[in-house]
Amino acid sequence: MNNIWWQTKGQGNVHLVLLHGWGLNAEVWRCIDEELSSHFTLHLVDLPGFGRSRGFGALSLADMAEAVLQQAPDKAIWLGWSLGGLVASQIVLTHPERVQALVTVASSPCFSARDEWPGIKPDVLAGFQQQLSDDFQRTVERFLALQTMGTETARQDARALKKTVLALPMPEVDVLNGGLEILKRSISVSRCKTCPCRFCDCMAISTVWCRAKWCRCWINFGLTANHISSPKRPMRRLFRIRSSFVTCWWR
Repeated sequence: MNNIWWQTKGQGNVHLVLLHGWGLNAEVWRCIDEELSSHFTLHLVDLPGFGRSRGFGALSLADMAEAVLQQAPDKAIWLGWSLGGLVASQIVLTHPERVQALVTVASSPCFSARDEWPGIKPDVLAGFQQQLSDDFQRTVERFLALQTMGTETARQDARALKKTVLALPMPEVDVLNGGLEILKRSISVSRCKTCPCRFCDCMAISTVWCRAKWCRCWINFGLTANHISSPKRPMRRLFRIRSSFVTCWWR
């Protein structure tokens, strides 16, 4: 059985698992891991097939979630960004007893645009899959550049993301395609409404609504892209707004 690359740091009483986005690896969290590890026992994870978690082929969302759970603490706050947000959401729906709270960054249960649901046009995702077969490194770089569009430091952010990707071996093409398939299919929005745990979603929508055992906090971080792959800017603003936000929020 292949093992997932997993790094644990910090000695907090609460476990916090960080799951990265499509095409990247756990190094993308280095901009905030020192802040987080001072409050939590922090778990940095390379999703199956990405970064240092080699030897995996393309997985379904359910299989990816199960693979991550095998090495996870018994109970934790799960913080997932983009694709990682889908994995964390899947874990909440299938193993709620393992989840203390869910936080997603620039994620959505449904990434593909549908009637009355904003998102990425299906033909854009299909185009990325086709281009991966032709020149997958250039396609990944293009995808990263797309994610930083609209930020004040778009070029700088794109370079930082590219450096993060190239610091480790690139994922196999079938793994990248599998990740795009997950983004295309996503999770039923109606299923997410039954989520049994506390939930915070850091997105570009200013709305707050709460119901029994179900809390969604949509916080306006000034993001403009529909799908932004770098958590650095929103997460740092999150800490500027309230340095102990996650610690206070889940209780």
